[in-house]
Amino acid sequence: IAGLPERSLALMRTVIGPDGHTIDAVRNNPALPPGPAGPVLVNGSLRPIMFISPGETQRWRLLNGSVSSLWTIQIEGHPMTLIAQDGNTLANAVTLNALDIATAQRRDVLVQGASRPGVYQVTYQDLQGPFTGVQPPVTLAYLVVTGPAQPPQPLPTKLLPFVDLRNVAVDKQRTIEFQQILPPFPPPHPENPFETEGFVIDGKFFNPNRVDQFGRLNTTEEWTVKNSTTKTHPFHIHINPYQVTKINGQPFEALSYEDTSPVSLNGGSITFRTRFLDFPGTWVFHCHILGHEDGGMMGIVQVS
Repeated sequence: IAGLPERSLALMRTVIGPDGHTIDAVRNNPALPPGPAGPVLVNGSLRPIMFISPGETQRWRLLNGSVSSLWTIQIEGHPMTLIAQDGNTLANAVTLNALDIATAQRRDVLVQGASRPGVYQVTYQDLQGPFTGVQPPVTLAYLVVTGPAQPPQPLPTKLLPFVDLRNVAVDKQRTIEFQQILPPFPPPHPENPFETEGFVIDGKFFNPNRVDQFGRLNTTEEWTVKNSTTKTHPFHIHINPYQVTKINGQPFEALSYEDTSPVSLNGGSITFRTRFLDFPGTWVFHCHILGHEDGGMMGIVQVS
């Protein structure tokens, strides 16, 4: 992996107005009528062209920098080898034909140029966003295989081991729940006039003066995050990554630690284990859909 050509690809959705300028649909245009979702840009460019030689291996660092999207990414004729997620190297590389990436997630993959020169589409498919129903795949970029062929190098299989927290004693268990409530909202209500529903955690809107969870250094905790709403919410916590051990109540074999995980709608859940080792202080956990986070779906944890 060391020395491979790298691409950092920030994926962001935008809405373009008639004058060619981008529109902040939520903040500046609350009356904007519903319609097709805006295009997804790659590093600010619409459907850019990228190049790779036949047999060449590149490392792509992908970021879903959108407000609320959940995507499946595919590269025509090119499988992807996943090597890291949310900045954490996997214990074992995994080859995928499609990569799911939710808002705020980061994924590092290896892409090896096809033996046949040509133009290949990189596509995304919206699984959740500002529309009705699942949308068909859309062209995100073009990968052009061209130039002198290179001998394909063997792709890695074993990477970096991590401490399996399933084998570590748990000092405390917690359960939190993403919830959706209707007005009238209990005080303090969110200062977001465009939300008609309240997105909360355990029935409470975020309050910067309230600590929701107290923890202690040098302990291992197990959290279960439940979702009783009709939307998938990407759970995110600052400072300490975690190891997912269950999804929707079923055992899950994690590939590494992570810090952002979608929690599926209508009763879905994730269970994870995390260690508070070396950082005392106060930080937040929240849904990473920005309207939900800003509207109150966030809490504070304090470790001492």
